[in-house]
Amino acid sequence: MAVFWGDAEFVYRHIENQAAWVAHRLTSAFGVRPGDRVGIWLRNCPEYLSALFGILGAGAVVVPINNFLKDGRKSDISWRTVASTCW
Repeated sequence: MAVFWGDAEFVYRHIENQAAWVAHRLTSAFGVRPGDRVGIWLRNCPEYLSALFGILGAGAVVVPINNFLKDGRKSDISWRTVASTCW
């Protein structure tokens, strides 16, 4: 097992497959290129790992955005870091 979340269990293969899907989606649908900054705005959950590894798999730079910040501050971080997209 890779992750235990409540009653759910996630194996490495599942996270790897989700990460590959995220990487493909970022590059094909959002036009993310290696070196682009991508914000990651998720609560603490197994999907965070898939998004994190997917962004890195696309060759992009991860910009973590705390889910508990006020909306204005989240936008400010995204703008200041020149994030090309947010996941």
